[in-house]
Amino acid sequence: MTLAEYLERGERVAFATRLGITAPYLHQICQHRRAPSWDLAVRISAETGGHVSIEELFGPAIPWPIEARLRECDPPMTPEVLDDLRRRQDAVCMGDSYGQTG
Repeated sequence: MTLAEYLERGERVAFATRLGITAPYLHQICQHRRAPSWDLAVRISAETGGHVSIEELFGPAIPWPIEARLRECDPPMTPEVLDDLRRRQDAVCMGDSYGQTG
């Protein structure tokens, strides 16, 4: 799910406020005009309950290695989220588009 799709359900201003960013900056992220920082991407994913993935926020330009970047996040990632992201990273490195087969 994209961030724009997720935010159709709720209020962008309140969402931006919870993240500590401005609504115009959030709009730019939704439109893929600006990329969030790693920390913000993780917070967006967490705030959406995982409905908006880090991969969606960065698209194919997601900076690897993901594990090293996630150590910089505040708050730190849970072991479950790290395991899921490692599986996705392994899938991408093996040529499987974000772990999706079909």
